[in-house]
Amino acid sequence: MIVQIASKLYLEKGFTDTSNKEICDILKISTGNLTFYYPQREHVLTEFVKELCDFQWRMIDVLEQEDKSPLLALCIEFATNAAIAEESDAMRDIFISAYIHALPLAVIRENDTKKTQKIFAEFNPDWTDEQFAVMENLYSAIEYGMFSSAGQECISLDMRIACGLDAAMRLYNVPESLRNQKLEKIIAMDYRSFGRRILSDFKDYITAVNWQAVETARQSKQKPKK
Repeated sequence: MIVQIASKLYLEKGFTDTSNKEICDILKISTGNLTFYYPQREHVLTEFVKELCDFQWRMIDVLEQEDKSPLLALCIEFATNAAIAEESDAMRDIFISAYIHALPLAVIRENDTKKTQKIFAEFNPDWTDEQFAVMENLYSAIEYGMFSSAGQECISLDMRIACGLDAAMRLYNVPESLRNQKLEKIIAMDYRSFGRRILSDFKDYITAVNWQAVETARQSKQKPKK
């Protein structure tokens, strides 16, 4: 229930403006009760980020089933996240907060290392796991720069997405012709509308996942002890 209520508030107003007291007031519990389960605010944010990562894997799977290549699916995810951060103050705050707090950032880095290794291994067959982990640090920096620069009127979203994606693909030695091909497809798509749909889908997803977790916990408590 803590994660459920916190997630709802994060999506409405962002992580920064959501306090532990507000969560506790809604749940009618003490702050001590909350900190027993989640000692720091970033622990709750970390649970949110885990669910966001799971959702993004599902999104990539769907795109691949629609005959999108894994590389194009990653590019669509990148552009979609950038568009969501551009249009939603709450999500932009969540993204930035996740990158500046150690615990959720660790989840992001582990997740993105697996993702980039899966997608870019064909361009770097001799890379070790350690090399992919090192490159992910740079990939994360590009993503963070994309989120933190959202809303800057002096640079168009198209330009930021194109430069960010080109830089990311260069890190992983994607050939220039293929980079240009993917960038043309991304810039030509209506990624803003797609981002709005994805954000709506994610809100439904995280609500359903959290309620399922609550129901599972309730059923577990109701089972007679052996």
